[in-house]
Amino acid sequence: MKKCLLVCLLILLSGCARISDIIHNDTDKAPVSKTEEDTTKKNAVCTGDNEESITLEVKGDAIQSMKQVSFLTFKDMGISISDDMDKTKIQDSINQSLQDKYKDLKGVSVTGTLMDSKVEITTTINFNEADFDALVDAGLLSKGTKGNKVVSLKKTMKAYKADGYACKVSS
Repeated sequence: MKKCLLVCLLILLSGCARISDIIHNDTDKAPVSKTEEDTTKKNAVCTGDNEESITLEVKGDAIQSMKQVSFLTFKDMGISISDDMDKTKIQDSINQSLQDKYKDLKGVSVTGTLMDSKVEITTTINFNEADFDALVDAGLLSKGTKGNKVVSLKKTMKAYKADGYACKVSS
């Protein structure tokens, strides 16, 4: 069971780490007036071949929140589920482990849901509430520049597309 939780956490961290090099500092730019594009909320969705999806809520180029849904098979997690095992207890254990791991991270929630032959892991990060340094320390973001940090939509989509995701922005 511990192996299962460790594998689950490692895969979760690797999925969130894709946005590792997309933090930038806007303090070097001259002040500019806000345009309608800077304040209009829109969504971007990136999907992978493996049913994984990332939904980003954006204002201008700044990502406000991210919801990532990924899947692991029981085999990938290193566990097997039989009819005599209580799936509810297994799911509760996975969720408790995830909650323990991320309970001190403001703006982050992670849940696991057992499905027929796999586990769905949903990670949500609210970048308006989150402490970027704490996200870096938890391995959810790589170390970015200090100061006024934002996660860039353009850089994020470029990184996901390079990883084989199909990304689309809608208003």
